[in-house]
Amino acid sequence: MTDRKFVTGQFRKMWASALIAMVGGLAILWCVHSSTASPLMGRADPQAPILTIRVDGNGTGRIFDGVGGLSAGAASRFLIDYPEPYQSQMLDYLFKPHYGASLQDLKVEIGGDTNSTWGSEPSHMHSRDDANFTRGYEWWLMREARKRNPKIVIEILPWGVPGWVGNYHFYSLDMIDYDLKFINAAHDVHGIDIDYLGIWNEIRYEKEWIKSLKAAVLRNNAAHHLHTQIVAADSVHEGWQLADDMLADLSLRKAVDAVGVHYPVYESTAAARRLMHGTNPVPLWDSEDTYLIYPGPPAGVLAKQLNRNYIQGKMTRLVHCTLAAAFPKFFPYKEGLVQATSPWPGHYEISPALWAIAHTTQFAQPGWQYLDSASGLLDDGKGNTIGSYVTLKAPNQSDYSIIIETADATTSQQINVLVASGLSSGPVHVWHSDIRAGTYFAREPDLPGGVNTLNLQPGSIYSLTTTTGQQKGDCGPPPADVPFPLPYADNFER
Repeated sequence: MTDRKFVTGQFRKMWASALIAMVGGLAILWCVHSSTASPLMGRADPQAPILTIRVDGNGTGRIFDGVGGLSAGAASRFLIDYPEPYQSQMLDYLFKPHYGASLQDLKVEIGGDTNSTWGSEPSHMHSRDDANFTRGYEWWLMREARKRNPKIVIEILPWGVPGWVGNYHFYSLDMIDYDLKFINAAHDVHGIDIDYLGIWNEIRYEKEWIKSLKAAVLRNNAAHHLHTQIVAADSVHEGWQLADDMLADLSLRKAVDAVGVHYPVYESTAAARRLMHGTNPVPLWDSEDTYLIYPGPPAGVLAKQLNRNYIQGKMTRLVHCTLAAAFPKFFPYKEGLVQATSPWPGHYEISPALWAIAHTTQFAQPGWQYLDSASGLLDDGKGNTIGSYVTLKAPNQSDYSIIIETADATTSQQINVLVASGLSSGPVHVWHSDIRAGTYFAREPDLPGGVNTLNLQPGSIYSLTTTTGQQKGDCGPPPADVPFPLPYADNFER
């Protein structure tokens, strides 16, 4: 998170020059072995171009690293105060696999006793001699996420620290020790292994300090049997500058396991895409982004980000800011997948953006491979981008999923899809969100092995897959919202 006035102003400027005419649309012709009419068959725009996508099991691409949610800046504060069963319902919608958002990554703030957006998160070390590893609610949230999904990736990142750290100099040996104490407490006290450690949220990095941090983390990993890696630099103003520095400095390149940038607007740089660790590309991540500062419905914005980040920037992870808007309702920037502003009656709301994420997370897991030759942008034949599609292949070399968004389309368009080279010829399961109609994550009739013509509607998200197990979780309606009960008294000791 950053100065939203600055970011919004900058991105409005970008979008003013980059907004495309919203015309065209999408339909899909599925070619496997024989001809079968699909119940979803419909008329396509006869003047729209027809694209053929070859889904080749021998195709290549980067490895998918998952979709995450951010808990930072006191955005999740009210979650822990919700009564049951409503607290568990929200957590299931966020973290339970094949149920809701099915988040594959959780990124939390290392509290620093400083205002970090919507409030302050408490430090585990108020002073050099203080150490409390149950203070705050991020420990609880990490445990709840791992309880629902033992495979979820956990990332941590500081926004600020108490002044005693480095005597007000953040990039210090004190700061390294401060980070390591949090990592070790997560493991020893809470049974949580931290997968990634960031350096400092949206603040200019120091190259030599990153190297020192990496060396200390490797020593700590060996001593405590951990596997923590480094993601840097969670930049917004510097963009992908760290990639240039890594290309010029081999020791820095070895110190950074993944490069994360905030609000990249689908794009990385050629230098970032050239970064390699041996024979493998260095992972590039959209390590903080949100639907709120882009034009359009939240579900459409997120669907575009998830697809186009990879197509245009080869970014393989997106962390959405935030997983919950769990703070007083008069606060601005309610960009959560769950809106949780009224714990007293247990009232909450699910954002349509949650189901946009489900269109990816319920159909591909970290470790699946993008197929570059079966991923791309859709256009209306006049140079206007109206949608996008990505294809991912499972490690079993048979199953695959295709995620398509037509967020900017106004009419339909045919696409021919040919599946080849050992990929499954079994039934293809179809899930659809119609953003304009406000219907999300609905199961459509399966496509049998054969030729099927799908009329994919404009303003839609589609997931097509040979896998099973997807579902739209439904806990029923939460309680109605009511005003805060007054009078109220609290001794503030809890």
